[in-house]
Amino acid sequence: MSYEISALTREKLALQEINHQLKTELSVVGSLAQLEEAARDVLGLITPNQGQIVVIEP
Repeated sequence: MSYEISALTREKLALQEINHQLKTELSVVGSLAQLEEAARDVLGLITPNQGQIVVIEP
């Protein structure tokens, strides 16, 4: 019985950590979406077409 409680406690802690990581990731994704929306709406920026991107190697 004690072993089961310990195992479940470890599983709970692991799941809480995953939950925290997912919440953090969700807030970042939301922030990026808000940033992109502001760039479009406020600054009038648009996503460049494939041919408009030039990569310059150092």
